[in-house]
Amino acid sequence: MPRAISVSDHASHPAFSPKNNFLSLNTDILVDMIFCELSVRDILCLRRTCKLLYQLSHQPVIWKRLLLKYPIPINPLPPSVVYSMSSLSGFEAERLVVRAMGVTANWKSEIPRLFKAWRFPMWSDISSIKLVPGGKYALVSVCRGYQYAISLCILDHRVKIAYTMSMLGTGTKAYNIELKYMRYKGVLGLTLAFMRRRPKKKDAHVNVSQHDDGPQVDFPVPMQYDILTWRVPYDVLHAVPDPRFPQEEHWHHTHELPQSFETISCISAPARFDFIDLDEIDGDPYLVCTQGRIVMRKNLHTGVVSHFTCLTLFPFEQADGPKPYRIRAIRILPTQRELLIVRTSDRDAREPVFLELYRIPTDDETAFSERASPPEVKPRSWTCFYEGAFMTDVRISAHGLPIPEDRSGVGRRALHVEPPPVSVYAVANHNAAIIHYRLWPERVPTADVRKLEENAFELPIEEDLTAATVGSEWGAGITEDGGGDSATDPEHLEPSSVAPVQATLEELPNAATGGLNTPSTASTSGSKEDNLVPIEETTFRFQIRGPTFSRFAFALKPKLPHKVRFLPGLSRPLLYGTAIEDRTISLPMVTMYAYADTARPPSPDTRWPEDAEWRAQAEKECEWAGGIMKPRSTDQVIGFLPFLNKEQRTTFAEGLLAIDWEDSSGRVCVASKQEPQTVYILDFAPTPTEGKDGHRRPLPVPDVDQVFRRPG
Repeated sequence: MPRAISVSDHASHPAFSPKNNFLSLNTDILVDMIFCELSVRDILCLRRTCKLLYQLSHQPVIWKRLLLKYPIPINPLPPSVVYSMSSLSGFEAERLVVRAMGVTANWKSEIPRLFKAWRFPMWSDISSIKLVPGGKYALVSVCRGYQYAISLCILDHRVKIAYTMSMLGTGTKAYNIELKYMRYKGVLGLTLAFMRRRPKKKDAHVNVSQHDDGPQVDFPVPMQYDILTWRVPYDVLHAVPDPRFPQEEHWHHTHELPQSFETISCISAPARFDFIDLDEIDGDPYLVCTQGRIVMRKNLHTGVVSHFTCLTLFPFEQADGPKPYRIRAIRILPTQRELLIVRTSDRDAREPVFLELYRIPTDDETAFSERASPPEVKPRSWTCFYEGAFMTDVRISAHGLPIPEDRSGVGRRALHVEPPPVSVYAVANHNAAIIHYRLWPERVPTADVRKLEENAFELPIEEDLTAATVGSEWGAGITEDGGGDSATDPEHLEPSSVAPVQATLEELPNAATGGLNTPSTASTSGSKEDNLVPIEETTFRFQIRGPTFSRFAFALKPKLPHKVRFLPGLSRPLLYGTAIEDRTISLPMVTMYAYADTARPPSPDTRWPEDAEWRAQAEKECEWAGGIMKPRSTDQVIGFLPFLNKEQRTTFAEGLLAIDWEDSSGRVCVASKQEPQTVYILDFAPTPTEGKDGHRRPLPVPDVDQVFRRPG
């Protein structure tokens, strides 16, 4: 019988002597030749073996390499030199990679996990919250008595964790806030736009800010509605929260900085604005807003304004009759210079849902004065669907395209990586079903991204729409087959209560499509000239027809006892439920759900094999994370989010003042009616931590990120 091998035998073996141990290698060899071949999982596992590997695994160069080649979408950073690859700390690079990996796996797991819940005071009553892309900053609309303002807060400060950086008085309550990193007059900054309303006469003595933000409010005095646009320069945005200044010097340093908020534009009208959106097109910042069927766009750099009216949808609308169709959501698509508009009918559920793409005019094109009646314009492309249901909540996700001239460490990586699809989410028939339209990105040469503008108005839309409606079945409705047993607890949406039906545009019997252009096709091969176009000279566009467009619908069984609302984010929507019978302004929040889209994108264009390689790498990275967080099956798109404890859930059940979701960082900001001056932060992504002195946890690491530490 062979003798058992003891520990002493291993220790005495030549392979385990200090001279033959790979830990005896030079640290430069370990970092530059070994760690560069390891995955995120390998590095995190090695970190737990010994002190040497723990220290080496925190070297900034390791995580910066991973950041440049990481295949999973990374949450954006402010696109400035301050966050460039040379200035980025190792901790920030590691946090970006770990967050992206963690939130992707967590959102698809059977029971998504809440990693951290914390809060910070605002010292004023909160009315709305908007998170900046990346989750590093938040804009909060607050009031103290009859004084209203917006507060810019930082949420990831090393020393003070979270606090208010700057405030701007707004006169009345600010709502429908939009934020975007954009360039204004050649200077990068954070651009923000919001709506407000005020009495037309100053002596009206009516506090209009105490009313609901919806259009159904009938005020006793004439009203004036404004859209205000401001910007925060990057030098102010980054200099204020500098942790290298001790507490005593912080206030002196802050007062030496220029004014935080700079005004850009103000648009006033006697009628209420419905939607606003911000984006940068061809190097210029644009603001797009809607009033009824009228769309207005303004070049914030030149100040040029133009209007147009969405086309009358014949035969569902008559030129001289009522207009039951209204705009439900908008999104600017900057690369193709178009505006995506979703319109639905409030008159009859049997009338179709319309998705339209309108071209955004340039300054050189005819600009119509405010006194002239805005002309009726035909969309370049459109699609309609007979859903047989009323849409109670319609939202459009962000487009995920890279920020122009992004000089951050993430910008270099994201410049040519395939973005997630633009998604249109709709809740139908008061929680009976959810409908999801996907606009997958189509990679094309930059010179060809707007080729579809040619011959855009060859056919009249009346003829196309009439032809599209011939033979369609009224009330075809939403597909509900494929379900399972009903859930016993309606508050917890069990996997068996979701009945998904995966379908493409061609497979849907209730889809009536039409348009003014020939449907685009996904080319898998190109001419010799096309094949020579490098990936650096390509960009992406989104279409509402052809193989890059699809529809997905599933029924909620049983019908949920609360009203479901969408927070779309970029690619991982958050659903939250409020009391369905409640008619108050502050609706009680009952529960939250994680929506994970499991559909596979169309096959990538073979002219650019990098897309297929990135997809394969992303799937490989997600496999091992899925082993830790067991993923839901592909037919379970919704998962229940167990957030907070019982006492805190009771707090939100009494009323919800504000909520926002930033999916790239996995962060939710919530304010409750019971604690109106407190912001709750819910982090659904794992995040490495460090102390107030800049040292890593659980053990400090010497000689790492010294320049980013607070002086002792």
